Amino acid sequence: MNTLLHLADSALQYHRGKQTGLWGLMGIVIAFLVVAFWDLIQPVFEMLGIVSLLDRMGLIYEDAPAMTAYRILIAFLALYLILIIVGAVLLAVYAAIFAISQNKTAHKILKISLYLIFSPVLIVIGLGRLYLHMKDKKWKKEDPHGYAEVKRLEKNRDVIEIMKYEGCEEGKSNILDHKEAYQRLNRLPTEGDHFFLIGVTYDREIYMLFPRPLDIKTSMYSGYILAEKVRVKKYNHLTDKPIGQLEREPISLVCRFIRTDWNPKEMDVLPTSLSDYEFIIDPKHSEDLIVALKGFATAKPYSLYVYMVQSHYFNSKDRLMNELKKEDISKEEFDGAVRKLKDYNVANEDIVRYIWEGNNYKESI
Repeated sequence: MNTLLHLADSALQYHRGKQTGLWGLMGIVIAFLVVAFWDLIQPVFEMLGIVSLLDRMGLIYEDAPAMTAYRILIAFLALYLILIIVGAVLLAVYAAIFAISQNKTAHKILKISLYLIFSPVLIVIGLGRLYLHMKDKKWKKEDPHGYAEVKRLEKNRDVIEIMKYEGCEEGKSNILDHKEAYQRLNRLPTEGDHFFLIGVTYDREIYMLFPRPLDIKTSMYSGYILAEKVRVKKYNHLTDKPIGQLEREPISLVCRFIRTDWNPKEMDVLPTSLSDYEFIIDPKHSEDLIVALKGFATAKPYSLYVYMVQSHYFNSKDRLMNELKKEDISKEEFDGAVRKLKDYNVANEDIVRYIWEGNNYKESI
């Protein structure tokens, strides 16, 4: 029985050795092929930048392919050995850290030790930051206007560039001129209407602009565009996690609304004008922005906004219409009411009134 086991073990060792030897022979054959056809292989390596790297390392001998191959092989083996040693050291350090970090005192000692070990690196980083700070300070003193402009343009640069050009053909952008933006926003809002615009102020803050009848100058509107600040960051596919609430992974942007509580009697949105914005963006080509805006358009705060704007618009217009029907109205009052009514002419008024009256009827029964 022992003899059979010995024979089986010998056969197994033979097959293992043969397999190992096969890979070794293949390596030797490949090495010989590299040496033999070095003149053909070298241009490819030069194109990839490998030759210049090896040359800087002193591994290439002119007109001596065999010596070059030998030195490269030795360098590879040395690198492999170093990696093994470094890996073993790191493994030992990790095991030691794991063992002693369970004790609080040892944990503190470990932290102090790590600070001491990496103190040269921290000092270099600190000196680098100090140098940049001093350089920044000098620049700010010598050219305050240029410094301020560069710093202004740096804020939200990546995000703004994405919003400006995402989904556009070459040579085009998502930027609207102020006249077109005014026309787009000058309408009655409706629930689920997510076709908002994005405004970028001169201090590079980003706002979501709501539609409303812009020609009506009353105490509620005061000629302002109502907006809400949005926090937008560039999406990093390596470090950022997909947004669970959207049930999708962002393509390029992550959006968050910066909102305080909305009071039913007083909307907590920022009144702005078109002149407050450096440029205005149509977000229709950005899937990430559209998803975020759709979510907002169905939320309760926006429903409240829609109700207030629609009710104010139609109730105000109806009061003016009833005023014109008065028998004792003076010419001056009549002309004033007619002038005001001219502003109540938004393009989507008829369809929105139909919906608004239907909702009011449902609430009354």
